Amino acid sequence: MAYKERLKDETKIVLDAISFASIHLNELGVMATPKAHQVEGVL
Repeated sequence: MAYKERLKDETKIVLDAISFASIHLNELGVMATPKAHQVEGVL
């Protein structure tokens, strides 16, 4: 029983970390997108 509880906690931590990382990747993507368009304009 304790093993299942620990597994559930660890799964939640991993899922929280993934969602946290994806939010930051989205923010980085938004910041990088205009730069990519500027580079295309130069080419």
